[in-house]
Amino acid sequence: MRQTQSHVGHRNPFWTEEENIEMTVRVLVRKDFSDLLGNILSLSDLGALEDTLFHVVYPSIDYR
Repeated sequence: MRQTQSHVGHRNPFWTEEENIEMTVRVLVRKDFSDLLGNILSLSDLGALEDTLFHVVYPSIDYR
């Protein structure tokens, strides 16, 4: 299995290793979210999905 340590530099000491990895994945996916789905969804649908995924269902650190 291929592993990465990209989460180590931004580790939160109050979270488990799995939670730190999960947050890293969310932040990395969020950066490219619009590029990945921008041609598939309308701008309003894309915004609604992004809000739902990153603020409601899986809250993540806001990178903006």
